[in-house]
Amino acid sequence: MASIIITGKDTNSLDIFDNMIKPLYAITTEQDRELVREFADLSDDDITEPLLTVEEQLYSMTKMPKSFLSGGRMFCQRMKMKFLLVVALSVCAIGLSNSQSCSNEGAQVSDHCGNTCYCIGGQIQNCCRVRKEFTSMTEAERILYVNTVWRASTDLQFQKEYQQLIAMHQRFFPTGIHQKDQFLPWHRWYLLKYENLLRRVDCRVTVPYWDWSIVSMTPWHTEKTRVWYSGPSGLGGNGITPLRCIQGGVFGQNSWMKTNGGCLTRDFNGFTPDIIAVYLTLLRPPTIAGFDIFERDLRINLHDTVHCRIGGDMCLVTSAEAPEFFLHHGFIDKIWSDWQEKSRDHLTVHFCNMTSLMIGTAYRPGDFLDNFNLSDIERPGGRTCVLYDDPTKPAYREVMQRLQGKTREQILKVPRHSFKPLTDRQMRFFNISPQEQRQAKRSLQELEPRHQLRGEAGLIGMDREIGFKMDSLSTNSGKRRSGIKRK
Repeated sequence: MASIIITGKDTNSLDIFDNMIKPLYAITTEQDRELVREFADLSDDDITEPLLTVEEQLYSMTKMPKSFLSGGRMFCQRMKMKFLLVVALSVCAIGLSNSQSCSNEGAQVSDHCGNTCYCIGGQIQNCCRVRKEFTSMTEAERILYVNTVWRASTDLQFQKEYQQLIAMHQRFFPTGIHQKDQFLPWHRWYLLKYENLLRRVDCRVTVPYWDWSIVSMTPWHTEKTRVWYSGPSGLGGNGITPLRCIQGGVFGQNSWMKTNGGCLTRDFNGFTPDIIAVYLTLLRPPTIAGFDIFERDLRINLHDTVHCRIGGDMCLVTSAEAPEFFLHHGFIDKIWSDWQEKSRDHLTVHFCNMTSLMIGTAYRPGDFLDNFNLSDIERPGGRTCVLYDDPTKPAYREVMQRLQGKTREQILKVPRHSFKPLTDRQMRFFNISPQEQRQAKRSLQELEPRHQLRGEAGLIGMDREIGFKMDSLSTNSGKRRSGIKRK
């Protein structure tokens, strides 16, 4: 069945039949019903009661002034029906003819929702949704995402599901979703569920990620291209005393509220882990012991730490209330995905033989191991493919190129800024056992620099953002890392 867009939703020709043709058929005279039969080849058994009035149907498709559409003398019922029928059938025909057909056999193409697909046998197939780094997106893409989150959280059509989804994370917070056996696959499922809701608002939207590691020394800047910009393309800035409520932007205190009616809070503090810390995490081998360290570093020393560096709601059980929660978890999921793509063993270690269902879901961890082949949580038996684009920042590409082929010891000798670790109290908040606290503190020493820079240490430009001198990484001739490594 061909996929098309009707009134901003991802739908198909069956939806056109159900939501446009059938309602029209039900409200017309017998003479008009014959017209519908002629165009749509329907029988009386196909008819249901109208879902929307003709005026509402026309407005949803044409955006004509409702006063014009409801004016009996200007636009009689029969003419409205005929006009709507022509529009509906035209849209259906366009969708069926254009949305899944293609001519460049074997080429990578995009569908109407911006998914990355391939042209196979003249049809658009094997589509994957693509998640981008937030600050690498165009301004228009960032505005679209911000507006979609705002609409999902405020529009009555989506608000109830949005609120239930946010409440779910808070309800399950103390139940094990932040423990080794659940954390990574559960949040991958949760991220997909949130993204699916946003895509019902606008199918072009995917959840971006925020790579805080490439701005580790300047994570809280508020320029127009940054996450914390207070204009329409950002999430707003820091909270202000005494309650740490954020004031400006789409999610500011005067324009948006959390699901409990309160204001969104933030309390920026310290540096975030840098790109070298992330790279060192990715070097862990796919053994049982290697995975234990990889997962613990990712969950505690990276994930938990950034939650509490953003502060406010992000370091409370209400963390999912914050729009940045999903950008942060998008990056955590990308790091796991990058590690998994190194080999089959990386992909399957630890989770593949687990048979227990994940908390609050009907799925096992193994259903959410492979981002190229995830369970479709909206179509039983279907599959969902997710790709992550690497950041487009020159600093990212340059650092990754220079790190290729270097040993852990060589990398640790690079003078860098240290990042602020979790306090014991914050570790207890995330329900980290005393044993894991000790293990996390030991492995943190293998992420932190052997030689720490103090203050700004003369860093300027790109060096100041990444937290170390690029020249301290000698040029490496290794291959640059590809954003898509496996089909």
